[in-house]
Amino acid sequence: MCFCTVTGNKSVLTKDHFDLMKDGAIISNSGHFNVEIDIPALEKMSSSKRTTRTYVDEYSLKDGRKINLLGEGRLINLSAAEGPSRVGDGYEFCRPGAFGRVHGEEFQNAGEASV
Repeated sequence: MCFCTVTGNKSVLTKDHFDLMKDGAIISNSGHFNVEIDIPALEKMSSSKRTTRTYVDEYSLKDGRKINLLGEGRLINLSAAEGPSRVGDGYEFCRPGAFGRVHGEEFQNAGEASV
């Protein structure tokens, strides 16, 4: 199971969530800050931590399950990116334009947006 937070909120994944995760779960953050995953709670639940590969930390929980944290809980698209940053930046700026181009006809005559 993979969990990727993208909210920008604090404590999106907490001890309560870690308690329910299956062995081998992968967690990452792509929100605005590195506070979405409660890493101190994960560390407190763990008997050990080891780096299994670049950008992957495996937390062995006291009950024997393992949870894999990507990019130390930081924004995964920035902390573990292997391409030049200008490529990622270009993608982030182009994506909304591409979405608008692909879906523009659907929204063209949609009228006023309701909130």
